[in-house]
Amino acid sequence: MPQSMGAMSLPTVERLSVYLRTLKEALAEGKDYIVSTEIARRNGFTAAQVRKDLSCFGSFGVKGKGYDVKKLIEQLEEILGINRRWNVA
Repeated sequence: MPQSMGAMSLPTVERLSVYLRTLKEALAEGKDYIVSTEIARRNGFTAAQVRKDLSCFGSFGVKGKGYDVKKLIEQLEEILGINRRWNVA
């Protein structure tokens, strides 16, 4: 079962934010797909850590192809609450 935002540790939230930035950079470079080893290499993590973090929230990647950059950006923004509208009094 996917983990909720409230159950995430601070280090996980921080890594997800780093992954999101990396994905936005990859999108700007024209990449449609990115593999966990590339996300890891760009940020000094292991590919296993990237996969573990992302697997907490569901299955996003395709074995042998990687992660759809646009879809994963949308998912991470949802998980991190970045795409929410907030009512301000």
